[in-house]
Amino acid sequence: TVSLDSLRLIPRPPLSQDTLVRIGRISLAVDLVRFFRHDKISVKTIEVVAPVLSLVQNRRGQGNWQIFKPAAATDTTASRMGFELQSYRIVDGTISFTDSAKDSRIRLEGLSHHGSGNFSARQFVLTTQTAIAKARARMNGMTYLTEAELAADLNVAVDLDRQHFQLRENSLRINQVLLHFDGWFAQQDGKPQLDVTFNSPQTDFKQILSLIPVLYKNRFNDLDADGLMAINGRVHGAMGEGILPAFEINVDVNDGAFGYRGQAARMEDVRLDLAVNNKGTKTDDVVVDLRS
Repeated sequence: TVSLDSLRLIPRPPLSQDTLVRIGRISLAVDLVRFFRHDKISVKTIEVVAPVLSLVQNRRGQGNWQIFKPAAATDTTASRMGFELQSYRIVDGTISFTDSAKDSRIRLEGLSHHGSGNFSARQFVLTTQTAIAKARARMNGMTYLTEAELAADLNVAVDLDRQHFQLRENSLRINQVLLHFDGWFAQQDGKPQLDVTFNSPQTDFKQILSLIPVLYKNRFNDLDADGLMAINGRVHGAMGEGILPAFEINVDVNDGAFGYRGQAARMEDVRLDLAVNNKGTKTDDVVVDLRS
């Protein structure tokens, strides 16, 4: 095992005051037998402890991740050294992104992530488990997540030759709302394309109440709720700079009711029929249809 402690990566001016990466410790478990016998670097696992990735873009559009000068073309035909990786792990990570010009901020804290697969192959299945203790998201001045808990289990069939990634039996949990989704992501005609469908296997109205921060952070376990809910949707098409994929999101709530245990105050007869659609490629094309 090889370990390095207290690593730091600082960008070039004018963003040198914004440290790009800090890592508490990085460890590699290397198979030396395969290295000497097969001229191949075989890494059983890589563990990164307490990494902090801070992406910052200033009002002039300069990003602190733009740290490398363009490299001259090199001849790699003489290199025959192979490389293998079986798994990797991130422990207690933090990722943040700030775009001052667009009033956008994303911050993920308490990130734990594990991935495994035959990374030396051109086709393989990538299996990952991710948990995030606190997620905050604000895009274009609008807040979407406030200290939300996230968890995801992904199984992705990777085809590097076709640049195609098939999603299989995947799940995402936002606080108490669980979503299952399937589909694919690929590079087509030089642009990222995707087609993903999702739905909620749970029908308990209380799950969707967990998306309201003031309820989820204050005695959520003491909250009694009745009623049914359903969430489903699809995201598909091209995406990129200034281009949104088309999407449809549907949320239904029937006969909802909730109140805190031991208190007389209670909200009854909650009904919601929400449809959010974007058939175009810009935020101006989004249509919100709310019926209650």
